[in-house]
Amino acid sequence: LNGIFLEPGQLVVRDNNIHLERAYNLKDNILNNHQITGWDYLDNLGSPFLTYNYILSTILIALSSIIFFIPVSLAYKIFMFLSFVLPSLIFYFFLSKKFSNSASFIASILFLFNLRTIEQILEGIWNQYLAISVFLLFFYLLDRYSKNLNFKKISILSILMSIIFLTHVYVGLASIYLFLIYLIFII
Repeated sequence: LNGIFLEPGQLVVRDNNIHLERAYNLKDNILNNHQITGWDYLDNLGSPFLTYNYILSTILIALSSIIFFIPVSLAYKIFMFLSFVLPSLIFYFFLSKKFSNSASFIASILFLFNLRTIEQILEGIWNQYLAISVFLLFFYLLDRYSKNLNFKKISILSILMSIIFLTHVYVGLASIYLFLIYLIFII
């Protein structure tokens, strides 16, 4: 992992190319045209930009590259690393509220060092893990707020659900199904 995150250069395995290209295009579009809309030339004759992909991570990569004056490839690696670490940290935080610290630590470490998870993140399929981080936070707050909902708490939960959908659509759909199951059995 040291060579992946600390060495200069771009990751070129599987989906990394597409995500990097979209982040580069978005950064150029923001700097040159001062807008996040535009035309994406990656598919056939093109399509409106940020239509058929996971848009929040692309926007975060481009904006962090612009704001912090870092290369897009470094911003991409930072968000890839966050998608690797955040689910386990949030999972530990959530489990430690209900179970012992040692059991929570073991479960979060097993999630962190799952070989398939590491492979997917390194292959560029990391947006779903960023969405899972928000998903875990959403259900923690839902469980905490469910007995005493008000407008502010519902607004926070709605924003988190929107962030999940903007990060990864399939995790968003799974969140809706689990949310409905939660409503049926808990509330």
